This record gives sequence, C-alpha cells and structure tokens, in this order.
Amino acid sequence: MPKGRMLSKKISYDEKVSKLSTPAALFYTWCIPHLDVEGRIYGEPEILKGTVVPYIKDIKLEKISKLQQEMVDADLVILYGNDHKYMEFKGFHSNQTINKDREAPSEIPAPTQLLINSGITPAKVNISKVNISKDMSLSFLSYYNEKTKKHFRPTKSNLDLINSRLKDGFTVEQLKMAVDNFVKDDWVDRHKYMDLIYCIGKQRGKPDNLERWINWKPAPEKTGIDKWEVRR
Repeated sequence: MPKGRMLSKKISYDEKVSKLSTPAALFYTWCIPHLDVEGRIYGEPEILKGTVVPYIKDIKLEKISKLQQEMVDADLVILYGNDHKYMEFKGFHSNQTINKDREAPSEIPAPTQLLINSGITPAKVNISKVNISKDMSLSFLSYYNEKTKKHFRPTKSNLDLINSRLKDGFTVEQLKMAVDNFVKDDWVDRHKYMDLIYCIGKQRGKPDNLERWINWKPAPEKTGIDKWEVRR
C-alpha cells in the first residue's frame, strides 16, 4: 500500500460529507490514506482506533462505532462482515489514480449483496498474516490504553512485544483478559508499573506476567463474621 491517498478538493463541496458531524467528517477523511487498492479497510473499532486515530483521546471505541454508522447513514461507506468487519468507501476510484500493477491486491472481500444482507464473513478469506498481525497488535494496544488510562504509542518495541505474545499462541481475548485483571489489582506504587511489560511481558528470572494476569483471581473479602472471629 502507498504512503497515502489523494484527497480531492471536491470533498469540500460533497453534500454527503457535509451531512456528517465534525468528528465523523474528520474520521472519514483520516481513513482515506489507509485504504487499500479497492478503497477498503478493516472495520473493527479497535483496529480503526489503533490505525487511524491512535492519539486522539476523545475518540474512543464506542465513539468510533457511532461515527461508522454516521458514515453508513450518509451513504459514504458500506459496513459489512461478521467475524471480521470491513468498510468499503464509495466513490473511492473516482477520486484516486490507481495503478493496480504497482499495488498488492486487496486482502478484504468485496461487499457482495449476499455478504451485506447476511452479515456473514466468507469462510475462506485471503487475509495477509502480516497485516492481520499488525492490526491485532494495534487493536490490543488501543484496548490497553483505554483500560489503563495511559497513552502508550504504537512504537516498534510495543507492537513487537504484543506480536511476540500472539506468536506464542495467546489470543487477543486472552491478552484483554490479562489487562482486565491487571487494572483490577492494586498495590503500592502501582502507577510506576503500568508499562506493557508488567502486564503481558516476560522478565528474566520471573514468572510470565501474561500468564499471571490471565490466571489472577481477586483475594476473597472477609465477611463480618470472619472479622469478628479474628478480633476475638
């Protein structure tokens, strides 16, 4: 995929775009540089957050879903798929000069009428493992930032750490489970230990942090009777 796409000045006079709220219009235009050769992009909010607006704190996952629906209602995009969600931008080719011989073919299935109506993702989709791995890493990093209230950037070291745990055989859901438990626990000076490494990483000579947080259980609270018995 090239480094960017053409944003025609015609967009300023596009009646459909003018119907969008300001956040939706921003999100719509910022998606365009990330579109593949067919004007498509993975549509999961987590992936879009990590890819399109990783540093805009006000645009959270729930907000992205609403912005997507605005774009659909304005007849600007097609949102489809089930196990994997995708978006295709209408009118993409009318504003782009595409040389398909110089770009990789789209790894995202076309929005056929059957696919749109059924909402079912095809059983066999030729998805690039490299792209999916990166998208999964971005998706998880967005989730991590929202849960921990931090703003870690998608640096090479952060993405490599996430990707290494996925290669170890852990799923994104397991990584999210670790984060959920990680933020529930509390300890002295925990604000100093919010880096990814303390949640999903491996530290020399210590147990695997990821396995620890996946299997973590909160300590049972003592009942009033227990406390009374202790005081006796």
